[in-house]
Amino acid sequence: MSPSHRTAVDAHLAEVEAEQAALRRIAALLARSVAAEEVFDAVVDEARLLMGVEAAALVRYEADNTATPRASPDRARSCKTRGRVVSNGPHSACLFYEDGGGRL
Repeated sequence: MSPSHRTAVDAHLAEVEAEQAALRRIAALLARSVAAEEVFDAVVDEARLLMGVEAAALVRYEADNTATPRASPDRARSCKTRGRVVSNGPHSACLFYEDGGGRL
């Protein structure tokens, strides 16, 4: 096996290990029967860490073209919404900052 192939395999194994560790942490929360909101926050935070992004959120899309925020742990908490927000197309939701200045 070439050194570059070995490096790629090692990187993939590290990624799988990180994903499995995240799943174990979520499973531990579920086993303790914590509140749904805590599970949602943990899932979003684990996904954010695995993807290497600064902020993430979980929203529920409604039949009336709005999105209801469900979870936004850590840095995404600064992106406060005022209840439901209007979705901008079938796969994105506009999240307005508390000052009304931005959207993600």
